[in-house]
Amino acid sequence: MAKRLRSEQPAVRSPVWHGLGRDSTFSLQDNCTGTNFFDCFDFFDDADPTHGDVVFVNDSVAWAQGLVSTTASQAFLGVDNTTSLGDNQGRNSVRLGTKNTYDGALFVLDVAHMPFGCATWPAFWTVSQTQPWPLGGEIDIIEGVNTNTVNQMTLHTGPGCNPNTSTSDYTAQQIGTTCASSDGSNAGCGFLDRSNTSYGAGLNAVGGGVFAMHWDGGGVSAWHWTHDDQPSDLAEQSQSPDPTTWGTPDAAWVADGCSPYTYLKDHQAIIETTLCGDWANSNYGATSCPGTCSQAVQDPSNFNEAYWLVNYFSVFIES
Repeated sequence: MAKRLRSEQPAVRSPVWHGLGRDSTFSLQDNCTGTNFFDCFDFFDDADPTHGDVVFVNDSVAWAQGLVSTTASQAFLGVDNTTSLGDNQGRNSVRLGTKNTYDGALFVLDVAHMPFGCATWPAFWTVSQTQPWPLGGEIDIIEGVNTNTVNQMTLHTGPGCNPNTSTSDYTAQQIGTTCASSDGSNAGCGFLDRSNTSYGAGLNAVGGGVFAMHWDGGGVSAWHWTHDDQPSDLAEQSQSPDPTTWGTPDAAWVADGCSPYTYLKDHQAIIETTLCGDWANSNYGATSCPGTCSQAVQDPSNFNEAYWLVNYFSVFIES
């Protein structure tokens, strides 16, 4: 996640795959949807590394408190919206991380609703599980804070990653060119989507959308579509989608100047909602939200819209 200070030590996992290039075909590796959605993930219940006013709960607590649930076609991941809190108390929420890790893949997340509102910091991202941050890299696919209206996509790496933007095509607004990140200087190289249907209230108003990220030896690309505008192979949930037919990505980080397999290794995909924390707290004063970020966390009614409703999450590998 952008502006994220790292303190956790990565778990050691076995990567699923090493990419073979953009001319390859894709096959379905993980299909997480409906009642089997949570089988793909572990629940993270350590302290929030971004210093949020949040308590990430384990699976038992999440199910017991109704913070997660499933139907035949959707999975719900929410934030506690019933408990009034006092000073210095964190609100219960959920952070999921995939059981598998990946060295390159095509990731697709289809959502009907995403968290939004004062004090929220939702994100869908990938990060190395075998190297300390930012070594091994981080790719933010969906991210924003508070009442942001557009999605931010960001790449964080160790020193030396400088993608040549003159050789890449993208539709989003570039907002940073320094991918190398560190504690205290961790904005990364990012893009802002130009569509107000890409994040938060705007996304939810059109019934959600589809997000994809492709990472291989040629670079990293990210897309967003409304359900009406998504590529036909994703609309049909093809088991072998073809990103070469999807048109210009919203964000692109080419291999020229930043070889993906040098700077990105053994990534876990994460879906979460933290509250306040380093970025949402620092941004809070620039919003129309009342009081302070920590005060907003105390009122459960602020989190009625702070939930993910996921249609599916799929990971495809190349062969």
